[in-house]
Amino acid sequence: MRFDPRSIGSRLLCSFALLFSSLLVAADAQAADVEINVSSNLFNPPMVVINPGDTVTWTNVQGTHNVNADDGSFRSGDPSPAPWTFSFTFNTPGSFPYHCEVHGGPGGEGMSGLVVVEDEDAMGSIAFTSTSYNVVESSQQAMITLTRSGGSDGDVSIDYATADGTALEGADYDQTSGTLTWLDGEDGPKSFGVPMIDDVLGEGNESFTVSLSNPIGGATVGEPSTATVQILDDDSDGQPCDANATDLCLNEGRFRVRTTWRTPDGESGAGRAIPLTDDTGYFWFFVASNVEVVVKVLDGCPVNDFYWVFAGGLTNVEVTLTVEDTVTGQVMVYQNPVRTAFQPIQDTRAFATCP
Repeated sequence: MRFDPRSIGSRLLCSFALLFSSLLVAADAQAADVEINVSSNLFNPPMVVINPGDTVTWTNVQGTHNVNADDGSFRSGDPSPAPWTFSFTFNTPGSFPYHCEVHGGPGGEGMSGLVVVEDEDAMGSIAFTSTSYNVVESSQQAMITLTRSGGSDGDVSIDYATADGTALEGADYDQTSGTLTWLDGEDGPKSFGVPMIDDVLGEGNESFTVSLSNPIGGATVGEPSTATVQILDDDSDGQPCDANATDLCLNEGRFRVRTTWRTPDGESGAGRAIPLTDDTGYFWFFVASNVEVVVKVLDGCPVNDFYWVFAGGLTNVEVTLTVEDTVTGQVMVYQNPVRTAFQPIQDTRAFATCP
């Protein structure tokens, strides 16, 4: 039998070609394309977690927007009101915050988002999901969330512990410490609770801190490594409502309404109050021309023996709305999470305090 070297070479070339093609197909199959919608001053979803080689595609659905990385590594172009699509492939592990140049800014202010590219061969880092958390005083506990990101290789753990601020252990909350563990291949969020101690004192909002230490298994402590927990006082001080820069006095002045806000990077403040009618007003946060939250307190007593609270917002920062009946001392607290489009409030059973 005679061997044709050309035939052997051809077969080898074909085999290598098929193998190379298979590797390319396998690589393409592993890569992912993640979609983010851009509309209503919001990136949806505001945070995505991907792997190296994955592509993120932004699609402008409504409004004049663009996508601009805080570090300048990618940009969709100038802001445009026309429908547009922009794609970027992330090949390097890390965190990549970005913003809209019209409605946001570097550091998470306003309209912003985050792409986290995980290194699957790394142990990752563990950090709080936010620099601050709010809890109503009468709640059973404050839920604090940590997340493991940047890798999921190996079993890792980290210690946490509370410390006094203006809120005191044993008087306002129970001192809490412990350890959270992620197993090999696990990442994402895990939570623990800090028990609250309720009282009847009108003492204002108070706060304590929680910190991380002693990472085990090769993981590192990420940022933020310390978080502030604000306890929202739900006890009235018995004072009549006095309309001012931060307080609305609605429904014949009976109800005091306040707001506080916090951006993803931890900047916070009090909403500025603007009255509209006897039962309606609004708050602005950053500039006077930027309406953020509209609030109405209605007398529903003739209908169902309750006062009603309605509110709507044009924001995705964290918002805490506090409504106090100054006659009875009852307080209602409503919260909207950071990086979440404001969820409308339609509470027709807010205050069972009708005359």
